[in-house]
Amino acid sequence: MTSILKRLDKYQKQVDEGGPAVFSAGSRKAGDELPLWMEILQKVTMGLHFFFFIVGSCIVAIGGYSLSTDLVKFTGTSVTGAFIAAGVLIFLFSFIGCFGAYKKSRCFIAIVSDGFLLFILMSASILV
Repeated sequence: MTSILKRLDKYQKQVDEGGPAVFSAGSRKAGDELPLWMEILQKVTMGLHFFFFIVGSCIVAIGGYSLSTDLVKFTGTSVTGAFIAAGVLIFLFSFIGCFGAYKKSRCFIAIVSDGFLLFILMSASILV
């Protein structure tokens, strides 16, 4: 807790001295620390992506279980295949998003955001 207060004091001194109030991509150096709100946002993003990583794993497991049992007779292989495909996509995108948030990689985060945008556009085109 004291380290957070020290960082807040340091940040407040920078603002009082006319320093950068917000860190932009061009103003950060390799040794600079991120502001507290950016670290919190990073942890929340990692947590959400990890949650969806677990959800995707569970969907793949449910699809695999239904494929290996007699549930295929009731649901059909197309539904089971759709479960597995959706689970794999959720699994991969959430892994890339979690790793990108951890490493602060713009490339990985752009892949996830572009994939999400593509998903929204495809869903909108199906509904129309």
